[in-house]
Amino acid sequence: MRIVHNLPALSALNSLNAANSSLSKAMRSLSTGLRINSPADDVASFAISERLRTQLLADEAEIKNCQNSISLLQTAEQGLGDINSLLQSMRHLCVQACNDTLTHQDRQALQLEIDNIKAQIDNISASTTFNNKHILNGSMSALWSTNNDSVKLRVHCSGTASDTEI
Repeated sequence: MRIVHNLPALSALNSLNAANSSLSKAMRSLSTGLRINSPADDVASFAISERLRTQLLADEAEIKNCQNSISLLQTAEQGLGDINSLLQSMRHLCVQACNDTLTHQDRQALQLEIDNIKAQIDNISASTTFNNKHILNGSMSALWSTNNDSVKLRVHCSGTASDTEI
């Protein structure tokens, strides 16, 4: 029995496969523009880049949360500004009602106007919402998030016997 083999052809095939693998890796690096595409390229650098990528995603989420908070505060500020204007009008009417030259009917008319202003204030506080949450009617709750363990938050809820420290 005679065994025929072609060692030069097997060696050439092995070299071709290695060259194709190296070419594929180089093309992947060129097409993505990244130096590290997989952990096999550089394990330590890949771990660092993944940690930085995770931190970047967390920072982007924090920025979005801050922007949402700013929008909420701007909405609340607008509602409070409107209420402040109405309270100033109400104060003006109260000062006007203190005049001794007014009749009882004049004061009743001023009181009717004050009652209308109070209804407008109640309407603003009931209808000022952000993301379908009422923010000026007293039902708004706050959520607090931090990555610092030493931050303490004191929450006081009406109707409870004591404050709660978190």
